[in-house]
Amino acid sequence: MKSDLQPDLPSVCEKFGLSDDVRRHLGILVNMLRAAEELDQGFQLPRVLLFGNPGIDKMQIAAALSAASGKPLVAAHARELKSMVEGESSERVRQLFERAYAQAPCLLFIEDIDLVAAKRGSPNDNERTTEIVRELLFQIKSPPTRHILLAAAAEEPDDLDPAVQTKFGTKVDLWRPWQNLVLRPSVKEQLLGVLHSIQSGAGSFNTLIFGPPGTAKSAMVRDLAKISGLRWFSAGALDFRGGYVGQSASRVREVFEKVRNNAPAILFIDLEQGPYSDDCLLPPRSSHESDFFTH
Repeated sequence: MKSDLQPDLPSVCEKFGLSDDVRRHLGILVNMLRAAEELDQGFQLPRVLLFGNPGIDKMQIAAALSAASGKPLVAAHARELKSMVEGESSERVRQLFERAYAQAPCLLFIEDIDLVAAKRGSPNDNERTTEIVRELLFQIKSPPTRHILLAAAAEEPDDLDPAVQTKFGTKVDLWRPWQNLVLRPSVKEQLLGVLHSIQSGAGSFNTLIFGPPGTAKSAMVRDLAKISGLRWFSAGALDFRGGYVGQSASRVREVFEKVRNNAPAILFIDLEQGPYSDDCLLPPRSSHESDFFTH
């Protein structure tokens, strides 16, 4: 019996409605990774960028690729690489690649790489992302082994730092053939109301968008920003959680200060913990998920 951590690739492709062309691409990657040690010494496993459709769980696709090839998966969410301490972000990148080198041949996967390798001047660009980009480029340029298939996920390739984007020679577009999201009329009216408030300069206001995973909530907010012409900022649980008392509150202040300095703007906060947990960033205070840092 397969566990949730090792999903069956055909089942995952069917679940997310991936096209035949995408399935062929993924099948080729499985075969290359499976035969990595038998390939010519001068052959370099490809670097692959999975992009499109935020409603598709790309981490699950990576896990399915790993299971199908029989090779280990070394994975991290981009936010796990970020640190507010100078030098620590690049160290986290080094440690991630070292874990992959130690398990080669393997699949090394970075989720939402566009959050830490953003194009210069974009909302997600800052000193820490510059540090991460520098270390990513170094690790990609000088690998001690060719037996690592590096894959990463992003919404749009053009959101990436150009130097990083060019390192991914293979790009797989995951947009579904039926990519338009179907919303109830009442939901559409509410979103149009939010857009009208933004465009009319009604001042600061808060909106909670909720629903099951896979309904592209972040994409909806991003589209609102594009239509309204406002800058868009994204933050999640891993951006806020600190390692000591007071650091979490400080990180919250820093995010809001950055948005205020670029106002008018839209701030999207993903209240889910991240790729490895279904816990919420702001659970009820009486729940078992509540702790000192969420308070």
